[in-house]
Amino acid sequence: MRSPISIIALRQWHCVFIAVCISGILLLSCGNREKRVCVPFVDLEKRPSFSAIVDILDTVKMPDTNLVLADSVIIGLQTKSGEKLCIGDPVSNADLLVGFARTLKKGNTYEFPKQWLAYKAQVGK
Repeated sequence: MRSPISIIALRQWHCVFIAVCISGILLLSCGNREKRVCVPFVDLEKRPSFSAIVDILDTVKMPDTNLVLADSVIIGLQTKSGEKLCIGDPVSNADLLVGFARTLKKGNTYEFPKQWLAYKAQVGK
C-alpha cells in the first residue's frame, strides 16, 4: 500500500505529464500546418509597430487546478501583410507570458508591440 504522500506526488507528476503531452501536440500541430517566425518578447519590443490578428491562442491548464504552465501557452499572430508569428519567451518571462495571453482574445486585432508594452507597464515589469 502506498503512503498518501507518494499518491499525491504521483498525481502531481501525472498532471505534469498530461500538460507536457498536450503542449507537444499543440506545438507540433501548429508547426505542421504552417511556418511561423518565433519572436521573443525582447525582439518584439524592438520591432516597428504592426497590426496583427490573434489567430492562435491556446493555454493548457493542469487538471483539477487553475494553474497554467508557461510552456503550454501558444500565441500565434498573423499580420496584415500575411506574416505569421509566434510570440513569447517562457524561459525568462513565464509569469508575463501567461498573464499577457489572458488579456488577448482569439480573432481580435491588436497593435504590437504597443499591446505588449502596455501590459508590461500595467503589471509593473
